[in-house]
Amino acid sequence: MPIRQFSLFLSACGMLGACGGGEGGGGEAGAASPGPMEYAVRDAAFESLTSRLEDAEITATLPVSGTATYVGYLGAAADLPGGSLFFTGDAEMTARFAARTVSGRLDRFLGPGGAEIPGSAVIVDGRIGPAGITAAVEGHLAAAGERHAIDGAFSGTFLGASARSAAGVVDATLSSGGSGTGTLTGELWLER
Repeated sequence: MPIRQFSLFLSACGMLGACGGGEGGGGEAGAASPGPMEYAVRDAAFESLTSRLEDAEITATLPVSGTATYVGYLGAAADLPGGSLFFTGDAEMTARFAARTVSGRLDRFLGPGGAEIPGSAVIVDGRIGPAGITAAVEGHLAAAGERHAIDGAFSGTFLGASARSAAGVVDATLSSGGSGTGTLTGELWLER
């Protein structure tokens, strides 16, 4: 079965490049912003990985032992009371097939134009079951002058022979002490 069901908002946004910005933020004082070139390189890598994997078959028989580390990208949209923020991020996930668990991280968020968006998240309490991967996602995202807590879920699946790749979606709530709540939705595309 093809993995096309993971195409959320990215095709409508032209893989994020055509989407509006929202607010970024600087990193540490004195640190150089990643800039448009780094964003363009990552955006192209995200698009290439997505196009390679979107028609991959879901893995029929998962490994029963061993550990695999997958790396790739997050493409996401945060809808906040002040507007929408589109960004990409680096993603990593480790699967422990004997234990049937996964864990991972999402970080180095960049908006269109290369603006650094402070924040990161972890994939925790991940389980590999008959229906795929389920896990919690926890972290934070700084936008519109506030720090927003990320609290949500990841659901995904392994792709290809011997689970060579993985893909999934993140759905989370964003909350802060000030402006109220918002949502974060995104796609992860990963390979060994």
